[in-house]
Amino acid sequence: MKAQSPTELPASLRDRVAVRARHWAAPEPLTNSDEMKLPPGFAARLAEKSDEQLCQILAEAPVYLPEALEAARAELRRRKLTLERVAEIQIATRAKLAEERRAEEESRRRAGRCHHLLLFLFHCIFRS
Repeated sequence: MKAQSPTELPASLRDRVAVRARHWAAPEPLTNSDEMKLPPGFAARLAEKSDEQLCQILAEAPVYLPEALEAARAELRRRKLTLERVAEIQIATRAKLAEERRAEEESRRRAGRCHHLLLFLFHCIFRS
């Protein structure tokens, strides 16, 4: 699936993407910083990641510690990405995640069909 550029989007969606992009770039205070610390060298490893990988971390926010999210935001701010670039990455990342979810759901659906078929065959073969 080809991601659309922000200029190809309807105005209402373009506005929502821009708001989200500003939210990603905005600093947020750290929470629970006494409970869990990031491993040494974490910021250096983030610096090696691509813009897309950093935005994917932010797109999957519930999986990461608040400190890790803040470090990813700080790295994106350090790179001085434009809002348009962040919006492009966000659109591509969300499309990729949606495609992965659809593929996963289809895989589960196929596995369920195979399971039902095997149960039916087992029942037919061993029926007394």
